[in-house]
Amino acid sequence: MAFSNSHEAAGAIAELIGGPTPRQRQLAELCGITLERDCPTLVAAAKLRMALTVELNLRTADYVSEELENLVEQLRTSDDVTVSYESNEEALAWIAHFRLKRRREHLLELELRHGDIVMTWSGEIAEVSSIGQNGRVFFKGGRGFGAWPDLIKVRARKEDESGEAKELRIQAKNKAEKRKGPSEWSAAKSGDLAHFVTECGLTEVEVDELEAVIENASDERPIQKFLESHPHLITSLMSGNERYCIPQKRLGGEYIPDFIIGDADSLGFRWVLIEIETPRSGIYLQKGEDLDQYARKGYSQIVSWRNWLCNNFAYARNSPRQDGLGLFDIREKSDAVVLVGRREKMPPTKDAQRSEIRQSNNIQIHTYDWLIETLRGIVRHTGPPGSNRYLFD
Repeated sequence: MAFSNSHEAAGAIAELIGGPTPRQRQLAELCGITLERDCPTLVAAAKLRMALTVELNLRTADYVSEELENLVEQLRTSDDVTVSYESNEEALAWIAHFRLKRRREHLLELELRHGDIVMTWSGEIAEVSSIGQNGRVFFKGGRGFGAWPDLIKVRARKEDESGEAKELRIQAKNKAEKRKGPSEWSAAKSGDLAHFVTECGLTEVEVDELEAVIENASDERPIQKFLESHPHLITSLMSGNERYCIPQKRLGGEYIPDFIIGDADSLGFRWVLIEIETPRSGIYLQKGEDLDQYARKGYSQIVSWRNWLCNNFAYARNSPRQDGLGLFDIREKSDAVVLVGRREKMPPTKDAQRSEIRQSNNIQIHTYDWLIETLRGIVRHTGPPGSNRYLFD
């Protein structure tokens, strides 16, 4: 059972740390054992199990270990009831009793409610979702994430609308979103992205037209314009059943990626960030060791977008119907591609830096020649779609 605030949870715990229940007393009388009035409920249950070991075919109780004896003494305070136990099971019951008692005290002190913002002992910011019957505080985001009440402190109350509280709430929502697994695809999500859906058809004529635009372009703007009017060209790089292309998607008030493309299949949703730069680049400086200014700019843009996503994770993933961006299941380190330069302009190089960037940061830096060759490979592929080596892996 879960509770929405400290007082409800404390009430439930009070029943667990009270004296023997009427049913326990009746059973004790049948078993021929005495339960003292101040014997905690959990300890009474342990004593009854010991008394009925044979009848219930339970495991014979072990002798109390020194480790458990020490733990009981550590948890017990001077105002606690007199402690006595004859087995490990009874000692464990006393330990559970004392822990519940302390948790109840902490819960009442914290006065937690659903929606409060807290900080864990490790420094993580979280939003309270519920409180369990054992006193554990659970946080939004699911997957059982929570903490014991003695290991958290309140940073902002649910009704707090101060600037600091709003910032803490954003941090908590971002953390909660990161803990979630991939969500199921739905008609509602498909509807939110309907405006950006692209056709799957791709022709060699369109690839030829794109190549002509690239050949004649002095910078990236004509290429951007052509791809915006033919969005299925770049979504053809993906293999999902439903594909989407979002051009010039504003990330807050700071960043505008050239394209964000995505696809949905049986495994979930995937997004790829696309940055396009001038085709008049050789990617590397003349020595062939360091990226030139255009390739560096594209790479830096991707890093900036990812940093923004990290700080605005929940907002980015939420549906537009919830004032979000509708980038469902997008990841902080989403796949990314920088399109820049032509192969003929590249100086002699071992391409070590591009390989390192791809392996360490999952950012691919490709020439426009690569794009044209890949699109042609996709068009000419005649086997099953899953065997097309030109699609994004």
